[in-house]
Amino acid sequence: SGGMKLAEELVDYVLEHCQSPAILIGAYSVKACVVVQRGDYDAYMNYLQKGITLGRENGYEKGKEMQLLCSNLCDLYMALRQFDEAEKLLTELEQLTENKSYFLRQHLIHRRGNLAMYRGDEGFGVAELTESRKLAQSLYQDTEQSNYAAAVVDLAMALNKAKRFDESAEMYKEALDIYMSLEGYNFEKHRILNNMSVMYLDRAMPEVAMEYLPEAYERGKVIGGLALGETANNLSKAYRALGKQEKELEYLKEAAPILEQFYGGEHPKVIDAKARLEA
Repeated sequence: SGGMKLAEELVDYVLEHCQSPAILIGAYSVKACVVVQRGDYDAYMNYLQKGITLGRENGYEKGKEMQLLCSNLCDLYMALRQFDEAEKLLTELEQLTENKSYFLRQHLIHRRGNLAMYRGDEGFGVAELTESRKLAQSLYQDTEQSNYAAAVVDLAMALNKAKRFDESAEMYKEALDIYMSLEGYNFEKHRILNNMSVMYLDRAMPEVAMEYLPEAYERGKVIGGLALGETANNLSKAYRALGKQEKELEYLKEAAPILEQFYGGEHPKVIDAKARLEA
């Protein structure tokens, strides 16, 4: 969008011309947010790490921007299943911030819950994420709704992993309603629609999955990359389950090369997609 383009131009100018570490740390944070919206995770990690390194070198460990950068990098490590790195960063964040405001408490408990969920710990972090949502409700629901919605989405994911599907669907719908009422947030809207479709595909309910997949696919096309590959693959699975082979093939042909590009040839999703193409 025009706003995103302007933000990137301004932040690039700051990164090129500014000498102040405090301002540069903020600029790296903004630049990271811009590149992740287009699905460039390598650049995202790079800018987060640059900001954190700069902050550590200049004694800004306890600053708000540093907390944000560390939290985002922690989230990325979790998504990449680099759990030791995530644990290390989260513990460091918890130790750096003894006097925790309600905001920071919510933030850290949310990360703890996410780490338990992604790592597959017992309980999948449902207890922590339930508390995180409750705190987020009192902190954000009337002001920064997107922050509240983010807490709701992660609780939905944890409930799904804990096989509490009806509660999970309820949380996903609540978060989706909030994001749909806000401008932008295509990445988040896509993620929820795609996650809900996967939940129903896993439960052998392709008709219900199809209530979410077409819109997820359109939003995935805008983001491109893995967002498109994942959704096209899910569409192919839904059409297979519905006995529509031509449609399955159409989306499988689109999905397979993207999945291989991002995951490599040995990944279970890639092996499955190729086997279905050959069949």
